[in-house]
Amino acid sequence: MAAQREWFEKDYYKTLDVASTATAKEITQAYGILSDPRKREAFDRIVAHLKSPEFQRIIMTKTYRRPVNPNVPLSADFPKNLMVEVPFPNSASVIDAILLGYLNEQRIPARSYFILDVSGSMAGQRLEQLKQAMRNLAGEDTSLTGRFALFQNREKVSVITFAEKIRSSSSFDLTRNRTPQLDHIRSMVAALEPGGGTAIYSTLMSVFDQALEDRRKEPDRFYSIVLMTDGKNTVAPSLDAFENYYMQLDESMRKIRIFPIFFGEANEQELERIAALTGGRLFDGNKKSLPMVFKEIRGYQ
Repeated sequence: MAAQREWFEKDYYKTLDVASTATAKEITQAYGILSDPRKREAFDRIVAHLKSPEFQRIIMTKTYRRPVNPNVPLSADFPKNLMVEVPFPNSASVIDAILLGYLNEQRIPARSYFILDVSGSMAGQRLEQLKQAMRNLAGEDTSLTGRFALFQNREKVSVITFAEKIRSSSSFDLTRNRTPQLDHIRSMVAALEPGGGTAIYSTLMSVFDQALEDRRKEPDRFYSIVLMTDGKNTVAPSLDAFENYYMQLDESMRKIRIFPIFFGEANEQELERIAALTGGRLFDGNKKSLPMVFKEIRGYQ
């Protein structure tokens, strides 16, 4: 323990005679000054300490790294058989296939809910951006990043549109042959029409209730909700009502993250509160296009 305490308490910046705010370049230059016998001696002491059997055992135990000191025997956590390094694929197509195979076949399947504002203020280019964002996730973006953001095999996706109330709700269970479902999502999005007020929190509570019920039936999925709105809430209930609803849930039920998208004249502070409350993250659709924001969110689903 003494060696571990010395490791954490030692001021290595002082040893190199640089400030604690030194840049990587300044630290590198400091190593060049080690021709100074006094500084070289201090540097050698640090290296000897790091290579010492006691400290190497700490590294092996705490971080599961193999010791560089041959006098430190491997712990039982390390295999004793000869290990052959697997070569890294030298083809981008092979790497892509491995990553897509993981997303489609190995990772925990996602259960995603997309709550989309189609109120009157979404008319025009705003709605077109939203349509394009959803079409991209349904296969229209054929770029490499688009393929990774695509709705994947085994994923279940719900698309909920709302204005002064929930307008439509459709769910899709994506399989290996997901083309028909993706086509359905694209055609459904193409038919969206704007109009009406903005009932953010009544819609959000309704979808959250549905997500909790789905999670009760299928707990071995990763659940998340995306909330895209371009306006302020105009229909009761309020954010306070949603917060009260959420805090009354058992702690074990507060595992579904909400990712709000701030767009147009939406209330950024309220959306930030939703993200913070549920462990999600706020995305800014005014600084980036909606297709880019939706693609970025997919990294959290």
